Amino acid sequence: MRKRMGQGQGLFVSASFEPLTKSVHTIRSLYEPPGLISLLEAARFEDVGRKIDQVFEELLQSADEHDVAEYLVEAYHALAGAFAYIIHKNGKPLADVVPEDAFRQFSAPSFTTVRQLQEWSLRILNCIRKDAEQELKDNHSAIVRSANSFIVRHLAGDVSLPAIAREVHLHPVYLSKVYKAETGETLTAYVYRLRMEKAAFYLSTTNAKVFEISEMVGYNNTAYFIRVFKKYYDVTPQEYRERLLQ
Repeated sequence: MRKRMGQGQGLFVSASFEPLTKSVHTIRSLYEPPGLISLLEAARFEDVGRKIDQVFEELLQSADEHDVAEYLVEAYHALAGAFAYIIHKNGKPLADVVPEDAFRQFSAPSFTTVRQLQEWSLRILNCIRKDAEQELKDNHSAIVRSANSFIVRHLAGDVSLPAIAREVHLHPVYLSKVYKAETGETLTAYVYRLRMEKAAFYLSTTNAKVFEISEMVGYNNTAYFIRVFKKYYDVTPQEYRERLLQ
C-alpha cells in the first residue's frame, strides 16, 4: 500500500465519523402523573407502591438493551428526593422515620442492582406509611381526650354532639367516626354511661335529692332522669339509694 500510493510517503485511511453511541431513553413510569410526591402528599401509599413496582419492572425489562447503572442513578435520586421531601414536610428528620442502615443510603447510596434499590424503596415507603398511621392514631387519641375532658367539665350542661364537635373543631360526623374507631363506643353512649355513673356516685355519697342529682348530671326533667336511670341500673334512683343503706 505504501509503495503503490505516494511512493511510501503517505497512505489512505478510511474511518467512520459517526460515533458509536447507545440509545438512551427515559423511565416513563417514573414521571407519569400522578407523580410520587403527589401520591405521598395524598397518603396514597398503595398507589406509591404500585408505581415503584412499575418503575423497576420497566428497568428490568430494559436491562438487556441499556446500561442499567445509568438508570439506577436516575431512579434513586427521584425516589430518595420524594421520600426526603415528604418526611421533611411532616416536620421530621429522616433518622426519626427510617432505620439507621436504610438512612445511610440517603447520604451514601451503594446500590449495584435493580432489586437492591427496589427493596430499599419499598422499605422506606413502609416506614413512611407506619409513621403516618402512628401520627394519625396519636391525633385521634388527642381528639378523644379533648372530647372526654369537655364532657366531664360540662356534664351538667350541653354535651350534645354538636357542642363537643365545636369544642374540638371538627365536623360532628367525623368526630363520631373517630371516637367510635378509637374507643369502640359512641359518644352518646359514653355521655349516657358517664351520667349514670355520676348519678350513682352522688346517690351513694351525698344526701342530695333525686331532682338535684338529676340536674347535676345534665337532666332538667326529673321524670326522664328516673326513667333512664332505671333502664341502666334496673332500679329507680331512690331504690338504688335504699339498697345501699340496707
